Formats: sequence, C-alpha cells, structure tokens
Amino acid sequence: MLSGKRISDLLLEVYDFERSADFSSHLFAVFKDCIPSTINYFAVTDLESGRMEIKKAVHLRGAAALPLSAMNAAMKDHPFRDYFLDNSAGAVLATLDIMSDEEWKRSRVYEQLHRPHGSMYDTSIRFYYGSKCMSFHFSDLVPLDMDNRRLLTLIAPHLGRAYRLHHDQDQGFLRALPDYILTLDKTGHILDFPEQCRTLFRRYFFDYSHGPQKDLPAPVKQWVKRITASAPADGDPSAGSRKVLSRRDKHSLEISLHRGENCLLLILEEIRVVRVIDALMDLGLTKREAEVMTWVAQGKQNSEVASILGIRPPTVRKHVEHILQKLRCETRGAAAQLAISSVSEGDSGAQCRFCTKAACDTCSI
Repeated sequence: MLSGKRISDLLLEVYDFERSADFSSHLFAVFKDCIPSTINYFAVTDLESGRMEIKKAVHLRGAAALPLSAMNAAMKDHPFRDYFLDNSAGAVLATLDIMSDEEWKRSRVYEQLHRPHGSMYDTSIRFYYGSKCMSFHFSDLVPLDMDNRRLLTLIAPHLGRAYRLHHDQDQGFLRALPDYILTLDKTGHILDFPEQCRTLFRRYFFDYSHGPQKDLPAPVKQWVKRITASAPADGDPSAGSRKVLSRRDKHSLEISLHRGENCLLLILEEIRVVRVIDALMDLGLTKREAEVMTWVAQGKQNSEVASILGIRPPTVRKHVEHILQKLRCETRGAAAQLAISSVSEGDSGAQCRFCTKAACDTCSI
C-alpha cells in the first residue's frame, strides 16, 4: 500500500544529495532502494535534434556489458522517443501504454537491449531541463505495479527542481533548497526561512508583520500543527498534506507539507485560480444564484441546496429557473458545463475551484 510516509521519505532522498555526487548516480541509488524493479539506464533526449542517448547503464542479471555506442544505436527507434520530444504523455510512461507485447518484441531496442539482459518491460520517469529531456528507465520481467507507478508520478515534478539545485547549490542541503521551500523540524519549528517565503506570507496574510519574522503566519502554523499531530493517512498519501490557505483576487497561495524522518518540507506555490462561482457571476448571475448553481453543479437536489444555504426549497427552485433563463440552458448539467467552459476559456492557465461561497478568502482542497 502506498503511504504518505513513503512518498515524503522518497522526496527528501531526492533532494538530499552530496554536492560532488553525479546526479544520475544519486537517483540511481535512490530508485534502487525504493522501487521494487530494476533501474536499467539513464537517457538524455535532445529536444532540438531528436537524438536519444544513454548516458549511464546498469547491466542486468550478469549479462555481458554492451558498449554505450551499441546501446545508443538501438535507441534510435525507441518507442518513447517521440513522446519525449513533444511531451505528449504523462511523466511516467510504459511500453504497454503505447503498444502491444508483440509490437514491443519486434522493436530494435527490445531485441538488442532488453532481451539479452533478460528483461521484458520498460517503464520510464522523465523531466525536462532546458532543451533536454532526461529519463530513467526501469526494466524487469513483470510490469511496474500501479502503486509504484503512482509513486513515480508523484515525485516526478521534483526531479527537475532537484536537478537545478544540484547544479546551482554552493552550500549544504538546507541552504540549497529553492527559496519557496521552508524546512521545519519534526515539531513544526522553522529551521530555514527564505526571504521569498516571507514575501509570499506578507502578500497573502495581511495580519502578518512586515518586520523580521521567526514564526509562521497563524493559519499556517495551526494547519501544520494539526497535520503533524495526526498520523499519515495510509492509502491516501495526499490527504491533509496540501491546502490553499489564502486567496487574493485570482491568485492563491497553495501550501504542501511533506514529512520525512528528521524534518518537514513546507512548499509554497502561488497559483492562479478562477472559481466557478466567480465565472457564474461574470455570466450575469447574482451572488445567491451563483451559490445555488455551484451546489447544483455538484449534484445536489433542491432540498439539499435549501438545507445547506438555509433557504426554502421553493426559493431554490425559483433561483434555478432564473439561472437557466439567464444562461439560456435547458438543463442543470448544461449550465454547469457552461460555467466550467467559461473558466477555461477566460484563463487557460488557471486552476478551477468549486468554491461554494460568494465572499470567500480561504479555499481548501
């Protein structure tokens, strides 16, 4: 079972590298200890030339070592190559996602690389850095199971950040973390407080002093305390670890908490958010109509909406009638779809939130 502790421990290992260590060797060691499959090779794909090249390889099950030149010759028609070039698949990709067993066995890369090593399936995790796509490939006799694919998917966004740190850092691990990450001890006390984090707190928490600060804003501190006091939720690693704690106009501050053995990482991210309720009001609905429609879009019946909002069912029915007239929709579902599409068309880079209150500064995930 995939647990929150396993994810946070792996995340900390990804970031915790020696300055002098080779980054690909560092991740080889991390993956070897945490993924019950065989890490096979590290490849770099040049996005401009389209060339896919193996930089580091581990030869499996005592097979004779092939020269890198021979391995790279086989990579020219690797089935992942085109997906890496246009970034058209998720960060974790398996051969069986895009082709059958028979097609894979007829490929050059299987015949020359995998079959001699006694491996069958190939699964990759990748990240992009400048004009390069960097990928780690896992090969084994059985496909990587869903828990481990999910684990790789969750940590994939951090690989690029860790890679940048590896090249940019000139101090120890804690000081080398990006300036949007705070480090806390196990009790929630700050160990390292970058100025960028202070700036974000000042922007989103108006009661947060502009002078020197040695503590977190009160809402953040309370949330961290509540999360650290509870046991990690097995089976749902994201439960309670991410929250939008403050919202200003169309921007929000999203905070993620990752737990390790000896410290905590608090990751701040400023995101653009468009609430469905705001989109509905922009379409001409009143605040109350927008609140009603937001609950209706989530499948609530009139009686349930009435109970939630503290109004009578006939009043809800009247609001729904007015909503459908204003939006020129025949059904509730069509009205909900219109609201969502208006969000995506109005700001394609924003995340959509189903907030249920017209006047709301704090939205939770």
